[in-house]
Amino acid sequence: MIVAVLEVTVFLAEAQSLKDKRSIVQSVIRRCRNTANAAVAEVDGQDFWQRATLAAAVIGGDQAHAERQLQNILALIEREPRLEVIAVEREFY
Repeated sequence: MIVAVLEVTVFLAEAQSLKDKRSIVQSVIRRCRNTANAAVAEVDGQDFWQRATLAAAVIGGDQAHAERQLQNILALIEREPRLEVIAVEREFY
């Protein structure tokens, strides 16, 4: 069993307030949870209105399967036009 964690830092150019940011981030989190069946949360940058760090955790039978799940989640985040991905980190346990 492999536990894989994806951490994605994003820039929200259109957000003009924490309320704008929260709306965008929560929408992305819901989509990731529903589509990829992953645990997803905002883990850093809560006090900044144009930056957020999202983390997703998945469990797979092997590293290749877990990596595919992370790739799907990252692709979903990258497709969001209101976000710009700044940094991506992956860890496997």
